[in-house]
Amino acid sequence: MMTRKHVLFTFAVIMAVAGCAKPNPWKITPTMDLDDPSGSPSISKVIDGGSRHIPWTGITKPFTSDGVFTTGESMIVRGTNFGRLPTVSVCDKPAEIKGRTQDGGIITRIPVGITPGNCEVVVATEKGTSGKKIKVSRYSAISIPGENSFAVMDYNGNQEISRFSEGDAKALIFSPSSPFLYAAVENNCKAEKCTNNLITVELSTGSKPSIKSREKLPGGKIISLGYSKISKTLTAVCTGGIQIFSTKIPESPVGYSVQKWPESIVIADILKASVSPDGKTVAILQKGKNSAFLIDVQVPDFIRPAGPTVLLQNEKAALLKNIFSYSDGSSSYLTALSGDTSASLVVGYHPSDMITAQIKSAKNSTVKPEILNITKTSLMTEKYTPVSFKLVFHGMNSAEDAGHSKWKRYFYFSMAHSELLVLGRFNLSTPTGAQKAMEVMSKYKETALINRLDEKNNPKKITATTGVYGAISVRPDGKSFLGINCLPIINPKDFSSTVKCSVHSIDLRTGKKTEFGKGTLKPEQFIPPFTFGTVAFQD
Repeated sequence: MMTRKHVLFTFAVIMAVAGCAKPNPWKITPTMDLDDPSGSPSISKVIDGGSRHIPWTGITKPFTSDGVFTTGESMIVRGTNFGRLPTVSVCDKPAEIKGRTQDGGIITRIPVGITPGNCEVVVATEKGTSGKKIKVSRYSAISIPGENSFAVMDYNGNQEISRFSEGDAKALIFSPSSPFLYAAVENNCKAEKCTNNLITVELSTGSKPSIKSREKLPGGKIISLGYSKISKTLTAVCTGGIQIFSTKIPESPVGYSVQKWPESIVIADILKASVSPDGKTVAILQKGKNSAFLIDVQVPDFIRPAGPTVLLQNEKAALLKNIFSYSDGSSSYLTALSGDTSASLVVGYHPSDMITAQIKSAKNSTVKPEILNITKTSLMTEKYTPVSFKLVFHGMNSAEDAGHSKWKRYFYFSMAHSELLVLGRFNLSTPTGAQKAMEVMSKYKETALINRLDEKNNPKKITATTGVYGAISVRPDGKSFLGINCLPIINPKDFSSTVKCSVHSIDLRTGKKTEFGKGTLKPEQFIPPFTFGTVAFQD
């Protein structure tokens, strides 16, 4: 029979044992349940969590670090004396604290925009700071014509990490908030019909990037793939229709039903497409027109055509050839390139311009999206026509970044010599086209230019070469450039031709150029608007 004294002794023993129990390092706990720091913080280890979701409450499944840290990846910082309200930085970038573990650990993510290589994770409290070195990897991605595959490269684009033989990648997009790459690829193309897929590649696996999922895309030709970090959606624009995917679970995009094109759109005339940063509006560029056709896609299963808006006023010739949507943090814009085309060249040369307008998505189903405040900026190049372009918000060196603000921006343009536009009427597979191309290539040592405009529209020539840059991209920090260059090689005896393609990597600080990779483009595909290859950098 237990006396009162025995009961009290037993209770004391239980409480003592409970008080000595170690905190569960995998149990999520409220911040206010943690102890104040008794001294300076000390980091014991940093664990990368890959693409896994760490819950706000409960207990997360234990995992070990694979040592590969990359943008958007979850991470747990272990140690002592972190207190209740620490701050965390990764490579000098502030990192948001997503939660805390019972042992005081900090749950966070690797922020965007960090420099790859060895850098420090720092925890700071009112008692002091502590740092721990980690190695961060960032990536680029390329698809060279004729390879029927795409590759994940190192951040400079010079070293291949993984290759995926999944088809001809027409679009490559890195998620800005999670460690994934999305690729829209074509397969088994016959005439204008293709079997298309959306490939999701996980970048945070221990050995090297690997495929996480495959989803079907609308058939036909892939026109564009757009990602919105605001709505967390991917929008695939194909000749077979428009389809939106939710990326709330980034490793497994979920597709809505395929939407048919409005009857007012001639599918064969679709030239380019772009998705607004908020994911609500698709802008279509059609052959032979100087207008952008808007489609409201904010309800993924019920898209609404809004009709065309003229971007190039008082111009009889059709000069628009590419469009791109972006945001400066306060407004969204639609930018279009205009310049000579095969049709316009019949009546003479035309200036090359950049058309910029504000794009206003519809607030609800009672209104339609609009294009406002159209302006035109000269690209200041004679006898060169724009092909593609890329926007970055950082200069190529520290001097250009001095006084940097969100209003600072740099447009990079790929330009092709206008005399190559004759290939729109006689392509390289014909003797006439081959002969004319040979005359142009022998007459001009430079047929491809990369030019740049800064925020004050001051022009700067970056590089010049032969051939044409079909796709370009610039590292987000403005330090280097990647471009897919294709160059026709023509036999003067019988006018037979081959088109050799490769990747050009340029260090924009030093001007040093590196060429690597080999591919081939069919002669009949080397035609205006010279759309070939794909390149992308991780944010």
